[in-house]
Amino acid sequence: MASFCEEHLRPHRENPTFRVHQLSEPVGDLSERICPDHHKLMELFCSQHCRPICSLCLQLVHKGCSFMSPEEQRNLKESDLRQKLGLLNGKIEKTESFMFQMNNTQSKLKDAATQRKTALAAVYQQIRDMLVQDEQNAQHEVDSELEIGQTKLQDHMKRLTVNTEKMTKARESINNLLSQSQTMAFLQASFNLPKAVKFDPHMPQVNLDSKKVTASQACSAALKQHLAEILKQPVEARLLTLKPEQQAEAVSGPATESTGSQPEDKVTKPPRQRRAPRSHSVGRPPIQPVLMPFNVPTHSLMGTYTGWHCNPPYMAGQQTKQDRRPPHNAPGGYKPNMKGNQ
Repeated sequence: MASFCEEHLRPHRENPTFRVHQLSEPVGDLSERICPDHHKLMELFCSQHCRPICSLCLQLVHKGCSFMSPEEQRNLKESDLRQKLGLLNGKIEKTESFMFQMNNTQSKLKDAATQRKTALAAVYQQIRDMLVQDEQNAQHEVDSELEIGQTKLQDHMKRLTVNTEKMTKARESINNLLSQSQTMAFLQASFNLPKAVKFDPHMPQVNLDSKKVTASQACSAALKQHLAEILKQPVEARLLTLKPEQQAEAVSGPATESTGSQPEDKVTKPPRQRRAPRSHSVGRPPIQPVLMPFNVPTHSLMGTYTGWHCNPPYMAGQQTKQDRRPPHNAPGGYKPNMKGNQ
């Protein structure tokens, strides 16, 4: 191999004898292909040491090493690089696909967050509306009690005003009577005075402590305390506080399965059945019990009817209803029906 100029390349292109020669691209520095140890052209490539070598290097230093031409090594390297390039392209496409999915997931996540926030805002707005409505109802109860109390006070003040006017007129009449100098006229006028009415003014009991007002105030305070206790807890524990039956279901599990948290001594076990007595004789069947136990009701069947009273037990020396009947020969005595005995 050699690197020629255009003039020297012409015979290799035109002469049929030189056409079989292998030509390569010209290099800027031919010293790169010359072995620095033996000053010969490096036409081989050592696969074990991964470096180009000359023929003397193969005989001396790299004796026994596997070798090939640089073109074959290039082909192997290109094949390896193309395989790596295919892997990189696949990973890049897969990564881009995942990035695209992540972008879509991010968009869906934002949309879901917006929907959740909208739903939460609607629920909390409903809670605020219910609280406002309940507050308005409580305020209305207070206003109603205030109106009732004011009406009661106004009616009482009207009665007091009328009584005050009457007492003022009576006072004026008495003063005029006391200023009368004529005795007969004084006596006559004194008998014409109206009778004294016992009237003591009193302060009516008016307050806002009705059942509805006190109940509304107590309920609002209890609701505030309950909300404060719930909001102090973590969000995960609030639902179990509001709905304890879910916690009970989670702990108990299905009814057919026993919980592992219950100790063995507290687990209810079915009663152990007693075995029937068996004969000690060989080959005899087991003895069956003659008397079978059964439940005897302790209450009277007639005692369930309304108005029925059981008679007391008969005691010695006590006459029965039949003993208290008059004798047969007495008037109006008991006469047995003989027709049934015939």
